Amino acid sequence: NAPVPMLMSFRTKARIFGVELQEYIYNMGLDSIRENKLDKQIEFVNEDVKNLNKLYESETFDVVTCNPPYFKYQEDSLINENIGKAIARHEVEIKLSEIIEISSYLLKNGGTFAMVHRPDRLIEIINMMQKNNLEPKKIRLVYSKEGKNANMLLIEAIKNGKTGLKIEPALIVHDNNGNYVPEIKKLFGSDTDVAK
Repeated sequence: NAPVPMLMSFRTKARIFGVELQEYIYNMGLDSIRENKLDKQIEFVNEDVKNLNKLYESETFDVVTCNPPYFKYQEDSLINENIGKAIARHEVEIKLSEIIEISSYLLKNGGTFAMVHRPDRLIEIINMMQKNNLEPKKIRLVYSKEGKNANMLLIEAIKNGKTGLKIEPALIVHDNNGNYVPEIKKLFGSDTDVAK
């Protein structure tokens, strides 16, 4: 329902373009964007990411963000029976390599690619980024609680950037009582900032 474009709208006045493959999720996102009066800033399209080279010229965007499906898909993969959830979580409709390739195509020289993914695919992500002229610059591991293994990975790359990778401090999401830590609250904004 378009949470990433809406959260980004709190931090920039720039035009934002969102893409969603699944029509019913796209329609929910469109409703959220309109309800929050963000339709002048956010353009939301119902499209397959693999087709974005038909909608936009190369080197169009300053920043590309992505929350892709995390899990590889094979014929014998155990996936959710709900096809919508399966598409969101598994590479049923698009592969990681295709996401990185189209992101590089869309980005201007020196543009930023930012993605959330799973730590177990880090080496694969870095290899694919470098193959597509996206040089990893920052990595931050996300932990649900202190003392747990990292369950998410934030990675940022620059198109045609110089080598030099910075590993940022760990991001802990919850305290021992299950509440968001202050840094997470600050990232998401106060209750008065949060979209409907």
